[in-house]
Amino acid sequence: MHKYDDVLPNTFIIGAAKAGTTSLFHLLQQHPQVFFSFDKEPKFFSDDEIFHKGLDWYCHTYFAKSAKFPIRAEATPHYLYWADKVAPRIKAAVADRPAKFIAILRNPIDRAYSWYWNMVVDGRESLPFADAIRAEESRIQENWSQLYPSGSMTYGYVRGGRYATQLKRYFDLFPKDQFLILLLEDLQKDQEKTVNDLLLFLGIDPNIELKLAQQNPS
Repeated sequence: MHKYDDVLPNTFIIGAAKAGTTSLFHLLQQHPQVFFSFDKEPKFFSDDEIFHKGLDWYCHTYFAKSAKFPIRAEATPHYLYWADKVAPRIKAAVADRPAKFIAILRNPIDRAYSWYWNMVVDGRESLPFADAIRAEESRIQENWSQLYPSGSMTYGYVRGGRYATQLKRYFDLFPKDQFLILLLEDLQKDQEKTVNDLLLFLGIDPNIELKLAQQNPS
């Protein structure tokens, strides 16, 4: 038995940003069979500085009291955005242990606009939306040496909506039956069915009443 077997997270909400990850986090937090990291977004696998603290630090810091829970989870939308480096890191960490991945997606245009306003509110964006879109690629390239190591999604308006490219990196490493792909629109229009699909995928009690409230709107 590996020393991490009882506390290593086995469920990852990997994104996308501004597509409902916070709503899923607060929804599943209500379930008695789910343990979530106290910080919704540990960013362990996406931020190089944090990642270099090691897997032992990660498990001890965020999941030390999780051993009795069948679902041990975290929700970091940066994991989908930075799939190229995150997916191999998660694969190495979980090895042959079972892991589940939840991706909740959104119309990429709406997602980009919502992320833009998130950046404006945070003080990281001063350009008008159309100008920010036009400047995206050049800004990412110019700031790559800062963005990549920190796993930052700054300027990633269009990039953050390239779901197929991002998910393929995970599908190359993990069986597709370990993934549940949801749409924010379905969660909003048919919450009961979407939540039922979610609980069925996780294999936990579907009879627990979970209440959805809008979270982190932009």
